[in-house]
Amino acid sequence: MITHAPPHRALLMAACLLLTLPTAGSLAAAEPTDAEPSSVAVPNPDTPDTSISDMVWQTDGPKAARKVLRRAEKLGLGFPQLYDQLSRGPGYSAEVETGRRVISRLGGFHTAILVPESYDPARRYPVRVYLHGGVSRPAPDRRDQWWRNEQAVRSEDHLVVLPAAWDSAMWWHRNQVENLEAILRNLFSEYNLDENRVHLIGVSDGATGAWFHAFRRSMRWASIVSLIGHPKVLTNHSLSIDGELFVANLRNRPFLVINGGRDPLYPASSILPYLQLFHSDGAEIEFRPQPTGGHDLKFWPSEAEAIETFMRLHPRDPLPDELAWETEDVERYGRHHWLEITELGTTGSDAELPDANQIQPPDPQPVLGLVPTDDPTTDGVTTAEVQAGSVAEQAGLRAGDVIFRIEDRDTPTTAELATVLSESASFNASLSCFIRRKGKVRELTLSFPAAPPTPPPFTAFPRKKPSGRVELARDGNSIVAQTRGVRAFRLLLAPAELDFHQPVRVVVNGKVVVHRRVELDTEVLLTRAAEDRDRSQLFGAELEIRVPD
Repeated sequence: MITHAPPHRALLMAACLLLTLPTAGSLAAAEPTDAEPSSVAVPNPDTPDTSISDMVWQTDGPKAARKVLRRAEKLGLGFPQLYDQLSRGPGYSAEVETGRRVISRLGGFHTAILVPESYDPARRYPVRVYLHGGVSRPAPDRRDQWWRNEQAVRSEDHLVVLPAAWDSAMWWHRNQVENLEAILRNLFSEYNLDENRVHLIGVSDGATGAWFHAFRRSMRWASIVSLIGHPKVLTNHSLSIDGELFVANLRNRPFLVINGGRDPLYPASSILPYLQLFHSDGAEIEFRPQPTGGHDLKFWPSEAEAIETFMRLHPRDPLPDELAWETEDVERYGRHHWLEITELGTTGSDAELPDANQIQPPDPQPVLGLVPTDDPTTDGVTTAEVQAGSVAEQAGLRAGDVIFRIEDRDTPTTAELATVLSESASFNASLSCFIRRKGKVRELTLSFPAAPPTPPPFTAFPRKKPSGRVELARDGNSIVAQTRGVRAFRLLLAPAELDFHQPVRVVVNGKVVVHRRVELDTEVLLTRAAEDRDRSQLFGAELEIRVPD
């Protein structure tokens, strides 16, 4: 669902103030390192008491996974024992670095990590990943500043990740997709983290980046918080966006979105049509516009509790019963949870899956053109600023006037003024406006112009390549798939969701393609666990599905 306070239509576009983008804050200097640090020693597979899950959580690549498989076979461990070990995860140590640390990866990727000083390896910690704004700057040094105020996000209740981005590694570049994945994989190996409470929060360019990851690689995230960003930025091809964007993919994650009504870059009114498009296709969005907010985070203190509540109420479901995924790049962006698209192409059985990619701009609304402020010493709304050429200026309103009535309705507060205008103002209408100026009451006439033509619809996200989509619904051992533009895909079957003693039934575009028992596969369990490092998302078998003609 999309929930939001209705924008104050007559006030939202009152002024366009030139604001300075927030600058990055200071980070304490740290000693440089050339390697990717980890305080967890890689287990020796020849040690008899080595836990398989310890080995798996330190494994990278199929070759290493096969070595773990041979070790498990040598120990005589069957699927039940391995599944139990992996479900519990590795043996996390208390001898790890806490507090503030900076980790570095090859390619100049630096990340500040804020680990609770009271870290307890017996407890699973939520994770907050914050993406900063202003990514057009040069590459940072470890001692450079890329996050504004660490103290505002530091907590003993969760682990904080503050990666750095720059002009050749923006949040929507492939190298940053790989970077964020590598950061989380390493942290999952070192700290006991809650895989289902990893939240992605972005500010300005970082918020736009958060939208990108929701479109392209959302499996890790529990929720997306977008603060003063805009998904439309991702249509700018000069930014080297990695691939194409599909609205259907946004159904998989909940969003909290905050934009200012007076933001000169991404005003709330400009993002609302996009949010309505996403909502119409099934995305869950909570929109909290700030009518007088600019391109800044001044709203953070008043909205902090709402942001915390949103994240608390939205843990990730690692094995959702329903999911949809669309891609044009099966090599890099073909997987989402228990679905992996492996081959694109049309078939004779393709389903009609609509593409939600057209935005109908809202009908134009009459705009008064002033900036109001509440003043408890008056019985009305004080005019702080009047926009040049606006209805308010033409009516004779000036800064400092107190609007206390429109027609026969009192307007004691900004909210009441907005409500009255929303209900009464219309094109070609005239309204009586009663003001106080220097102690004298005056009556002015607000004359609204004729309505401009309704703007035509436009494409939200232009595309150049053919894509394919799969939509899945699982009910027990029954899986129903609808596909468009996909010839083959892979289903990853989880013992936590299916009964492997009973047949698995798969229906694709109305045709039964599988109806049989599926055997548990130790190699699948270990290989996928090594790939995901996720105790809550373990798979026991795979099914290769060819879409019927």
